[in-house]
Amino acid sequence: MRKWIFVKSTVFFLVPISLLFLSGLFLPPTPRASTSLLFANVKKDSLLQHSEGPRIIFVGGSNLSFGLNSQTIRDSLGLYPINTGVNAAVGLKYMLENTLQYVKEGDKIILSIEYELFYKHYDQTSDVLLRTIVDVFPEKWKDLSLSQKFRLIPYLPRFSLTKLNPTEYVAYSENQMYGGNTFNEYGDAVSHWNLNGWDFRPANIGGQFNMNVIHKMKEFESAVNQKEGEVLITFPGLDEVTFQKNRHAVLQVERNLKQTDFTILGSSERYVFPGEMMFDTHYHLIKEGVDVRTKRLIYDYLQTIEY
Repeated sequence: MRKWIFVKSTVFFLVPISLLFLSGLFLPPTPRASTSLLFANVKKDSLLQHSEGPRIIFVGGSNLSFGLNSQTIRDSLGLYPINTGVNAAVGLKYMLENTLQYVKEGDKIILSIEYELFYKHYDQTSDVLLRTIVDVFPEKWKDLSLSQKFRLIPYLPRFSLTKLNPTEYVAYSENQMYGGNTFNEYGDAVSHWNLNGWDFRPANIGGQFNMNVIHKMKEFESAVNQKEGEVLITFPGLDEVTFQKNRHAVLQVERNLKQTDFTILGSSERYVFPGEMMFDTHYHLIKEGVDVRTKRLIYDYLQTIEY
């Protein structure tokens, strides 16, 4: 009898809690969440779907959104640039598979992948991926692997509780640096271009290198080639102190990319920048750094094409 009472009490306790946590999957995004940079994905997907060629598409995380001047690229190369970078935490699987569905004949796809992603699971999960799928693109839930869906469960409680937080509905304002409206018509983050850099800590990059990430990138390249597109690899703009601290990990990424016979633009060290050109993380550049990186990328692209 006591055992039955315990089971009954446990069920009565767990069911409401479970329903509360699951509610986040069905409630609409809060007004605050609707202003976040993740909703820039809507505009960027629209660019991928509707812009006319010839196009050059940049795929990666925020090293791209905070690291390119696409107008300069368009003026120099005569290609329509689309900067899809938002947040690396969404994972490489999402980035590549989401881009692939929009690839058109003649597209040039430039992959600029944050170094940390080479030391994680290809189909990694995060709260950023959960928010992107649930709040921004619910229809893309089906595109996740079964493993990803299960591994997103631990992020549900915190996510659902934000839907019940009053500050998500009142007394909020859009983040001026990381809001959904901070991107220009090509997908570049430009709100910080008139600001100086902020202090930040150098990052730690490394762990067990995941060769499967390289293999998946190669599969992506083959799929793009089947659509009559082309894939090229460049490197993120990286803070010099972070590079020196993680030299082995960065060079290991470059070495494995070269051994897999990708078309490489430049080198990892060519895209290392002094601290005075960085903004607020080891991948984000101030306007001066953005322009220098963009000019180097254009030069490396032209050298590769001419070769």
